Amino acid sequence: MKNIVRFLLVAAFLISFLTVSAQQKSIYLYSRTYLPNQDAYIEFNAPPGNITISLERVLEPDVVLLGQKNLHKPVLPANAKTRVIRRVTRRLSSDGYDRYNFGKLPVGIYAVRAARGQTKASILMIVTDLGLVVKRAPTKALTYSVNRFSGTPKISSVWIWDSGIKDQTLSNKDGVAELEVNQKSNPVFLARAGNSWALSDGSWNSYEVTKIKGYIYTDRPVYRPGHHVEFKGTLRDAKSLKAIAAKDVSVS
Repeated sequence: MKNIVRFLLVAAFLISFLTVSAQQKSIYLYSRTYLPNQDAYIEFNAPPGNITISLERVLEPDVVLLGQKNLHKPVLPANAKTRVIRRVTRRLSSDGYDRYNFGKLPVGIYAVRAARGQTKASILMIVTDLGLVVKRAPTKALTYSVNRFSGTPKISSVWIWDSGIKDQTLSNKDGVAELEVNQKSNPVFLARAGNSWALSDGSWNSYEVTKIKGYIYTDRPVYRPGHHVEFKGTLRDAKSLKAIAAKDVSVS
């Protein structure tokens, strides 16, 4: 009986060990866009043990970003030219989670690499003071490039990516640029001013489009409590501007 119990305990331990090993074989990196006055962090999950983290500055960011196959999930090409800025070794506990602070970094595109034995991963990290606002219409997009600290418009190069670079233009002195887009596409917009880069999605959400435009006015600007209020209004189709007639409307 004791041998059976011992066997079951050993079997349970082995199953548990193999399950944990199978669940955590890869390294997962998480980052976001930072301002140059913010501490830049990298978060990661990896198998327990020592892991080497390397921070590298991308020397040709235009080649790396504009050559992406999927800008929704940008990756570091194997032949990308980088310069190592920092390399550290961290020891992960049993939960496999850690967070490392690189401190404040100058504007630019960075690559973070993580390695534990033959298991490796990499991610791109953007530090920028450039903001990019995108306003979409069905077949056109308006972009606005601006300094995120001062709010000053920036003249910048603007690209539209949709399974590859589709168009490029230069914003005017007010930071505004206009580009042609495909209504059914889900593009990413890129802007560059000096060493600063910015990325922004630009999906077209037809369900958010205003279908009716209206104008309502009252018979006087101010009323006393208890006064009778009269008003008039007009409703038109937002696209054709034709009057909407012979239809019930609710007023509240």
